[in-house]
Amino acid sequence: MAEFDFAAALRWARFDPGATLARRSDRELPFLGDRPEAGQELLLDTCVYIDGLQGRAPRVVADLLELRHPNHSTVAIQELMHTVGVLDPR
Repeated sequence: MAEFDFAAALRWARFDPGATLARRSDRELPFLGDRPEAGQELLLDTCVYIDGLQGRAPRVVADLLELRHPNHSTVAIQELMHTVGVLDPR
């Protein structure tokens, strides 16, 4: 049985639930090169949807989505729907 890694759990913990997560800059996304390449399927995260809808996603992301097969995360879709559900209609 694997041991519990307390230091890793602390890195993932969010002690202030009111604080929002910030988007990393494009320089901090090492898995994206200057040009999209064919490869494995993609599992889309919530930020892919949000940045895409707001027009903030780098062009390479759109090009990558055209080349690879995207898989939609049920968790990401649920997070988006929860956000839409709590919006004030006014």
